[in-house]
Amino acid sequence: MTDLNREFARAYKASKQRQDEFAEISKRVKFITRIANKYVARRVSLLDVCCGNGMLVKSLERGYACVGIDIDAAAIRNASKTAKGVEFYVADMLDMHLDRTFDILTCFDAIDHGDELRRNIGKILKDFYFHLNKGGTLIFSAPMSLELWENEQSSATTFAHKGKRWAYLYRRHIGTDGSFRYDKIIVSIDGDRIRHDFRSFSYKVAEPLLKASRISSIAEKVGFKVHVYAGLSGRRWTASSTEGPVFVCTK
Repeated sequence: MTDLNREFARAYKASKQRQDEFAEISKRVKFITRIANKYVARRVSLLDVCCGNGMLVKSLERGYACVGIDIDAAAIRNASKTAKGVEFYVADMLDMHLDRTFDILTCFDAIDHGDELRRNIGKILKDFYFHLNKGGTLIFSAPMSLELWENEQSSATTFAHKGKRWAYLYRRHIGTDGSFRYDKIIVSIDGDRIRHDFRSFSYKVAEPLLKASRISSIAEKVGFKVHVYAGLSGRRWTASSTEGPVFVCTK
């Protein structure tokens, strides 16, 4: 990692990361509430799979009896301090055995991250189905959806910290050799001094990325009725959407 990358990481963590995290959690809570009001008859219990630091269930615990699981024991320890009224367990979504069911199950930014998860997505969705009450709803996102790479998704963030202005821009796309490729640039502006760092890297995957239509098909075979939204916007997903697909699956 270059010095500029390190400086950016420190500045972002100090001034922007928490703000962005709270904004994202707020969007998820609003989306879950809207979906629950539309699709879920009984809204009492909620399980968040890959709960991370527990911020989502902390924001939902007033309305639901919440449970959070994560494979990372350190994350669970931190989550237990963040949301003291929530039950947390160390558990792997590839091997879920909670011996209880829920009205709502959420899983954000995890289900397609990694070859093993994509290889076993059918089993994962079956386990999710098993852990839902009849009439319950599963909400999950697929940030590694193949369409996002085919559409050359890009993003930019800007902020100021201690008199410096920062910009971070990235593009992810499929390279000419079929590899999955990231291009990113960091720019720092301090008075008249401008610095930048450009990086481009690519990698191959053993298990192919899945299209939203394929994930929907797998979920339907499990027994779900599936609705796909463009991110947390509430708009229906299309193959040309630049926002990642969010799946709402009713049992």
